[in-house]
Amino acid sequence: MKAISKTLILQTLDWYSHDKAEIEDYIKEIIEDVEQMPTNEVLSSWIPVKDQLPEYEEDVLCTLSDFDGGGLMVLHLTNNWGQDEWVDGQMGTGSYEVAAWMPLPEEYEGDTDEEDADEEDE
Repeated sequence: MKAISKTLILQTLDWYSHDKAEIEDYIKEIIEDVEQMPTNEVLSSWIPVKDQLPEYEEDVLCTLSDFDGGGLMVLHLTNNWGQDEWVDGQMGTGSYEVAAWMPLPEEYEGDTDEEDADEEDE
């Protein structure tokens, strides 16, 4: 993937300005590159509970309030007899006071190319 910069985009559009189809193709390439870029959005976007809550029963990473001693936990929001409650999914555990939350990142799936190469070496 090429490094994308505003200057590169403007220079390229200027270069291709005579051919609308080439400009459209280049813009499609830029969009594809941007969509494939890794993002740290999941790891840097805390959502205060006062602004938004996650879907019920969806595991999320939570920052506990000072009332609960602070720290991070994976919890989910549930509705218990009409009362929203943050729980850790373990039966019989208490609820928690959450200050903010964020979605969990996708699970690591490993590098299958590297694993295949290791198997061939054996």
